[in-house]
Amino acid sequence: GRIYKPALKRTDDQNADATAMIASIRRSIQIYEPSAALRTFNESKATIYLDDVEKDRVRALIASGYLYAGKLDDAERLSGAAMRSSGTYAPLAGWVHGLTLWRKGHEEKSASSFEVAANSPYATGWMVSAASYWASRAHKEAGHNRRANNFLEKAASNPKTFYGLLATQALGRKMDLSWEAPRLSAADERAIITSTAGLRAERLLAAGEVARAEAEIRSLYIKGDAARKRALLAYAYDRRLPSLTLRLSHALSYDQNTITDAGYYPSMPWTPNQGYRIDRALIHAIARQESRFNALAENKRSGATGLMQMMPATAAHVSRTEIYQANEGRGLLKTPEISLDLGQKYVEELLNSPQVGQDLFSLAIAYNAGPGTLAKWKAERADINDPLLFIETIPYAETRTYVERVMANYWIYRMKFDQPNDSMVALAEGKWARYAAYDKGALKFADAR
Repeated sequence: GRIYKPALKRTDDQNADATAMIASIRRSIQIYEPSAALRTFNESKATIYLDDVEKDRVRALIASGYLYAGKLDDAERLSGAAMRSSGTYAPLAGWVHGLTLWRKGHEEKSASSFEVAANSPYATGWMVSAASYWASRAHKEAGHNRRANNFLEKAASNPKTFYGLLATQALGRKMDLSWEAPRLSAADERAIITSTAGLRAERLLAAGEVARAEAEIRSLYIKGDAARKRALLAYAYDRRLPSLTLRLSHALSYDQNTITDAGYYPSMPWTPNQGYRIDRALIHAIARQESRFNALAENKRSGATGLMQMMPATAAHVSRTEIYQANEGRGLLKTPEISLDLGQKYVEELLNSPQVGQDLFSLAIAYNAGPGTLAKWKAERADINDPLLFIETIPYAETRTYVERVMANYWIYRMKFDQPNDSMVALAEGKWARYAAYDKGALKFADAR
């Protein structure tokens, strides 16, 4: 979407004060303190540095906090006021107003609010898709089938997003995905593997050191021209370097003739130590979001490490050994086969737990925010039996984004592996998305319903 340019000029200090105020408001929203967020907005000296549209954007943000905290009248009042005065420039206002009306049981009335968000030129691709999908749902509730279909078409215009995939499914269409491998010519291959970095990469690959080989090829990419970069992508794909394949595909995304879905959704060359017990599509979906397939990924703040971003305490819990909590053991989490094995065990444990019970949304929330947080959010939303409303009313933006990206990854990997996408079909019909195993030898779960 377009970037809004403020009407008021600000000094660097004023900008810093406004940014700090908004960060404080976001923190209050995360801990269910929307009234504290509103107080900050009303009392901060930084508020005068914002123009009218920016103020409405902040009001919409605070309204989302009231929605997450279940204070629906305040959410409706604040988002409605922001939408009426700056809706085109503040798409979040229409989005929050629509969700609040839906949460209050006024599904049919929510359509016009979602339309404001969907039609805003300042909305992101995700917002256009999401608000269009919800506008379609609202029109369907009201029996306006033609308008419902029009907004489904609009949602499907961002086809690889969570809502774009759901819209494509609801329209009864197949996704147009290309799994054609990038072509590596003999001349390009020779040029790469005879370079100093290429020789080192080949030796590392022979020793099973995929992540270090990727680092060598990255050094060639930095120095290469467009043709060389395309050749390096083809090489990365051919040698099954998933992290580098994904990174180069994004870097070359402007070149639609070169990049195929095979590059955006590569397959991992590794297998969990004890083989796959959970379907590859789900493990790939989580690894792609957690680490972008970088086996050496490490979050210095949380300690999450490796392909599946396992926390040392979680690794110790699922392995029933303390080794991963010691310094030398943490390095083992960067071994792909170990990370996949531990991550898979954790997924298996979560799917078997009463809190998750094979529900894919619950699984993704528990993996990202923890089982305790999942239990808390479920208790607070015990009256919600609409899976999409459930996910859009949880307070952590990071977790909402995580769930939707993992689900989109999962559905696309199901397509790649030519497997049924029953969870996508279920969600498009307003039902909960449940895990079902399709890989040969994968665990079958008892129905927990």
